[in-house]
Amino acid sequence: MKLTSAGQTLLASMRPLLEQLAATEAELTQQQAEPEGPLRLCLPNRDWPLAVCAAHGANSPCATRK
Repeated sequence: MKLTSAGQTLLASMRPLLEQLAATEAELTQQQAEPEGPLRLCLPNRDWPLAVCAAHGANSPCATRK
């Protein structure tokens, strides 16, 4: 397949726009893949310290309480 002269002219003038469109799409996709903003958790008061410590590999001072 070969572009006509008009097709070559159109492609040459549109190439920067197409490259910018692809770059913008990639940037938006990356932004959506990165969570941001507040995270709210609803846990009973007795469970949240254990859940936070377990998630971060820490020992909870409450782990031995009954």
